[in-house]
Amino acid sequence: MDQLDLSEVYVRLSLEAAASAGFAVLPAPLHTKRADLLERVRLAWELHRRDFALDLVTAQLHEVVDEAEKLTLVAPLAEALIALADIRHHAGDWNGAAELGRRAMACAERMGDTDALVRSQLEVALAMFRLGQDPDMDLRQAAEHLDRLAPGTAALLRYAHAKIAGARPDLERTRVLLTEALGLAEAAQERRLMCRVHIRLGYLDRLAGDLESAEEHSAAGLEMAEDCGFRRLQAYCLLD
Repeated sequence: MDQLDLSEVYVRLSLEAAASAGFAVLPAPLHTKRADLLERVRLAWELHRRDFALDLVTAQLHEVVDEAEKLTLVAPLAEALIALADIRHHAGDWNGAAELGRRAMACAERMGDTDALVRSQLEVALAMFRLGQDPDMDLRQAAEHLDRLAPGTAALLRYAHAKIAGARPDLERTRVLLTEALGLAEAAQERRLMCRVHIRLGYLDRLAGDLESAEEHSAAGLEMAEDCGFRRLQAYCLLD
């Protein structure tokens, strides 16, 4: 079985079954409870990105939150809260996403983890924007850490700025930010984000009348979505 070719029925049996079916996700051995919880969050993210069994993924993440709180393990708690915030955002529950993002921010600040802090701030900022509130303060605070971020998180930060610039709309700035995000995502090999950026760049090109470039971006996005099993993004590419 292809590593990414997981049937949803099989995934629903258990997250561990999904791993044994082709996800190379479980370290051998897991030496600590902290590592175990972090790995469960990582697997949950992988399934969330592919829109597999979100009810199961959400339940697993809530279990991680409960266990991490009981054991005062702040790192897995922060990561689980960020993942849950992202799930709530995609479900259209922006109040819930903002609340979970703020809880994650508190954990990240407690740890002194800049990368987790920025990812938490982005969840809050994007939720606030969806709720009609000004996200600029959260984005400015996140941008202050840009030079200290992992490339994937820096790419997410640029992408968040681009989404908001595009909605205002400031199309010229949106293109600049998306181009920066694409370069950072490519450096980090964040294929899901690369796919999302290609989709948005294709949309901008269509608005500008550059149909050749738009088709190139759409084709690149669709290829990545198909290769990685990003079903929702595949649908966006096909609609585009």
